[in-house]
Order: sequence, then structure tokens, then C-alpha cells
Amino acid sequence: MRRRPGAFPFAWRGEMQFGVAEGRLTIDMRLTNRDHRPIPAGFGLHPYFPKAPGTTLRFDCTGVWPPDAPETVAKGCGPLEPRLDFHEGRDVGPIVFDRCFEGWDGTAILTAPDGFTTTIEADPVFGKLQIDDAWDYPYICIEPVTNANDGFNRLGLDLAGHAVVVLEPGGSPGAKPRGRHRHCSGVARSESIHDCQQRGVTCRRDCC
Repeated sequence: MRRRPGAFPFAWRGEMQFGVAEGRLTIDMRLTNRDHRPIPAGFGLHPYFPKAPGTTLRFDCTGVWPPDAPETVAKGCGPLEPRLDFHEGRDVGPIVFDRCFEGWDGTAILTAPDGFTTTIEADPVFGKLQIDDAWDYPYICIEPVTNANDGFNRLGLDLAGHAVVVLEPGGSPGAKPRGRHRHCSGVARSESIHDCQQRGVTCRRDCC
């Protein structure tokens, strides 16, 4: 993947490598700054999973960002609301929101009514988890991400916790996120290998 003229105003290259082994799908991603200027950067995955009635989702986090809207971009992360707490697992059927969760611990478990589980794991560089669901969707999106929603605008406002990184041309120690995903039953991996490059994310499904 390369920058299209007239799109994102910086030169960059994106690469994704897929691997399947032992019931696990692994996706390695690399983002490279090919510009002569520093560029803001962040990435993640946007996987869709079936949402049959009775499907539950469980994960841990420390807070939640406000919904996307022009009037909320200047607002930071807030405390975790009880109705958005997935520590004990929640039925995703009635969920209707698109929210970014802060302080994700890197593991999310989706359990179907028949007991089939999908476990998503991510390197610490993916410190946030975006959950997108709606009434008429037959699926739920569980998205490991490196930065807050609307992160570039929040970077511009110097809002705490946005987590957008700045990649220097050719790389610099100050823009070198590192990480490695460990998989127990599942999913996301990223590791940066150069100052201006990041790799990353993996997904696996397991029967319990």
C-alpha cells in the first residue's frame, strides 16, 4: 500500500503479511515513513465477527473516550462507565455504540452461544480497543488500535493520551514503539523493527 496523490499529505508505505498456523491467523503490519518530514502515525485492525444472539464479549480496560463528534474532539478519556464495563463479559446483542476503550490489557474474548471462542491478543503498542456495534449489524467490530479515535486532531490539540506517534524521516529513537504479541488463544501482534517502522497484529479462533 502506498500513498495516493492528493490523499494523506505525506509519503508512506504500508505492508501487511498474513500467516496461518495451529488454528491462528497472524497479521504482521509495517508502516514506514518515506517522506522528508516527520509524519503523525497510528494504525490498527478492523475485524468483523459474527454476532449471533447470546454472543458475549469480555475484556479489561481503564477508561473510555467520548463518542466521535466535532464537539467532543477536545475532550479527553473519561472513567469507565458501568454500562461499558466488559470485565465480567456482556451480551453484545443489545449493544449500540462505537467507542474507544483506554488502557486495554491486550486480550479480548468473544464467545458464541455454542461455546466457540475467538480470542484477540495484541502487543502493548495497541493500548486501546475500539468496539463498533449497531442494532442492524449481524456482526461486531473488535479493533485493536494504537491511538485514540480522531487521534490526529487530538494530537493537534496536544490532548493527553491520544497516543499518535510521530515518525521521523529515516527513523529516530524518539519514535520507536516496540512490542510483541503473545498468543494464548488468539489474536493480535505487532512489533516495530526500525525507528520509522511498526509491525503488527494477529487473530486466532479456538474451540473450548
